[in-house]
Amino acid sequence: MSRGVDALIVALADRLAEGGTRRSFLAAVGAGLGAGTLAGCGGAGSSGSAFRPRGAYGQGEVAVCYAPWQVVATEEEAKRARVSGVYVRKGPSFDAEITLQNDGTPARVPEGRHLARQSRRRAAGPGCHAARPRPSVNGFVFGYPGDDVASNKSGWIPLEVAGVEYARDDPRYGTRPGDPTRWLCGPHSFDFDCRSEASKRPCRYRCSGGPVGKLRRTGRERVVRDRGSRLANNNEEFYLRWALGSTPFAWVAPGDRVHEIAVRRGLSYGKYHVSWSFVEVRRSDLTPAGWRGWLLTSGLEPLRGSGS
Repeated sequence: MSRGVDALIVALADRLAEGGTRRSFLAAVGAGLGAGTLAGCGGAGSSGSAFRPRGAYGQGEVAVCYAPWQVVATEEEAKRARVSGVYVRKGPSFDAEITLQNDGTPARVPEGRHLARQSRRRAAGPGCHAARPRPSVNGFVFGYPGDDVASNKSGWIPLEVAGVEYARDDPRYGTRPGDPTRWLCGPHSFDFDCRSEASKRPCRYRCSGGPVGKLRRTGRERVVRDRGSRLANNNEEFYLRWALGSTPFAWVAPGDRVHEIAVRRGLSYGKYHVSWSFVEVRRSDLTPAGWRGWLLTSGLEPLRGSGS
């Protein structure tokens, strides 16, 4: 992603923090950057595929790492629930829905525990070296609860909002007695720790992986499916991912509109081949219009009715 785009994202986030609304931020991103320039920035690359839309990455082009931050304050909603720390949300705002763990409880990082802050998709140069952190949006960063928290749900977590510091960088995590692990390896251990290249050895990350492969062009409007309950709407179908079967970097929600650009078959985290859709977000309260990524095709349905 270019420095100019990065600077614009940060400027828009700063403007929002000074008194704008989250909805105005999303509109500003769409107007200022144009469709497809955030999650799907960069050139087409080389994959041997005749059809390679902008932002369609293979797993070998995703080099995401995580950095440890310790939660040092409690947000208001947690105080009302008489618990400590911060919740993991589907969007960069305290108004966004809180993610649910598989048992139906809210995903939360208590005070004193850690969150793992996600980096950019990959480093600027060749190879799979640690990339810089993704910029915060409205004071929130995308990541997941660290290994000292019983959760692996990714989402947006506050760092500093309205002058309140909720988390601090903790580069010593993993070196002290009682720390559960040395390295942050990402959801399902497929990523690595930004602090050291040595973390790739104990983590499952490999500087390799398949190219994006041959895509089947579709070019149709789709709507994110409603699974019928809040818990069901927190499953894998609602993550927007860097590559098919790869690391999530955003959420979508039931009723969100996306433009499906292409589809292809590929492995899920399990042993089965499933259908993946490469999409561009058209309308969402969680993710700016124009962001591109991969969704499970099973989470999408056709757009019906001219008034939608």
